[in-house]
Amino acid sequence: MSDSPDEPAIDWTRRARSSILWMVSSSMIWQGLAWVLTLWTARILLPKDYGILAAAETVLPYLLLLSAMKLPIWVSQDETFNDADHPTVLTLSLALGLSLAIVGWFVAPMLEVAYSIGEIVKPFRALCLVLILRSAYVLPESLLRRELRFKPTAVMNVIVGLVRSLLQIALAYAGWGYWALVIGMLFGEFARAVWYWSARPVNPRLGWNPTTARRALHFGGATTLSTLLWIVYSTMDKVSIGIFLGGEILGVYAMAYMLSDLPMTKISSIMKPTMIPYFAKLRATPEKLENAFFGIVQVTLLIIAPALIGAALVADLGVPLLLGDKWRGLVVPLRVLCVMTVLRAIMDYIPALLLSLDRPGADLRFNLFSVAIMAPGFFFATRAFGLHGAYVVWLVGIPMTLIYAIRVMHQVSGFGIVSFLNAIKAPIISSIAMACAVLAWRRWTQLDLIPVSALITAIVIGAAVYIALLLTIFRSEMGNVLSLLKNVRES
Repeated sequence: MSDSPDEPAIDWTRRARSSILWMVSSSMIWQGLAWVLTLWTARILLPKDYGILAAAETVLPYLLLLSAMKLPIWVSQDETFNDADHPTVLTLSLALGLSLAIVGWFVAPMLEVAYSIGEIVKPFRALCLVLILRSAYVLPESLLRRELRFKPTAVMNVIVGLVRSLLQIALAYAGWGYWALVIGMLFGEFARAVWYWSARPVNPRLGWNPTTARRALHFGGATTLSTLLWIVYSTMDKVSIGIFLGGEILGVYAMAYMLSDLPMTKISSIMKPTMIPYFAKLRATPEKLENAFFGIVQVTLLIIAPALIGAALVADLGVPLLLGDKWRGLVVPLRVLCVMTVLRAIMDYIPALLLSLDRPGADLRFNLFSVAIMAPGFFFATRAFGLHGAYVVWLVGIPMTLIYAIRVMHQVSGFGIVSFLNAIKAPIISSIAMACAVLAWRRWTQLDLIPVSALITAIVIGAAVYIALLLTIFRSEMGNVLSLLKNVRES
């Protein structure tokens, strides 16, 4: 048997490739289903229903963060973690979840005052049960991450997500309004808990080891501040819109954000748990780490960029057709947020890279910069100029944040900026060309098409241009991607 130092990296690469195969395939299946089911639900419900849920979700992420304390990340990468630590992690996660659920119960009336939404107290208190349900499966989920066993998670995301969405649609048709969304979230978390405990059985024994608890909380405290800043950055737009513009406009904006964020969320929610332990295992081989990082960014953008740019191009056709006239105000925010989400996707894996390199301080600097640029901008611009002020903050702030993120990546990892730009050029340039072709067709053709025909034609033209460029101008880049996918399948 060879003692080559590359053998551990090769073994972890093969395991990660197998995981990525399941994640990518399940993401592609679920992404299409999720869009259809989300649009179906939105066609039944009203913007104000989503406004109530969006207002609740401006506070819930803070409670979820504090209840988790980054335990899954700590378990997945701590080299000394062993079976004796299981009872402490289970006890700690349950105690945090229950404590934060109680805090949420008493916070609920404050949301009614802040947003002037009288119906928000009961649904927010119900959603606090998510804190307890999620804390119940922290341990088995973390162990699956540590072992790079993501097939159970990939299958679960599709099955649980599908059942949850169908349940929400049934309740929406039955007239449950925003409670359809609340019950759907609670069912999803309960089903995930059952699934994780079935996929990775663990002795459900409570216990307490002060040393283990201190190690976990020390790691969690250092990285939680960074994530807290990220939550401020990612929720301040909705907080500002809810306070200054009201629940109904917040509902429209929240729907635009959810639809634009859906492709990235579905892929990242499965990919990111793999990335931190996978990148951490490749730290000893920087060249392999660089190739893996750039390859994952490229593959993600190849899926996300055309979907989002395409959605922005046909929003005026698709929104009235798919959601009805009550959602017509969705067109402009959807277009802005789709374009901004492409830029966000370019830097989406940089925090995972920084954490895998054991550089939480760099991740903290990145999030401090993002909050300093975006949070006050959203608050004051929305207060002064309404939704148009929020759009300006997105259009100015996200490019600045992207430039800073690439700079931090280069400083910490040593990866070349030019190499990073080369990794993203194929999906970005092809998506821009696709946009130009669709805009030219819509600008210069005088075909009197009904909306559904115009929508289908625009999609066909855009897809044809995008694929043609990838198979001609960017043939070498696509060859590398196909080689990667072939290796994944063989592994």
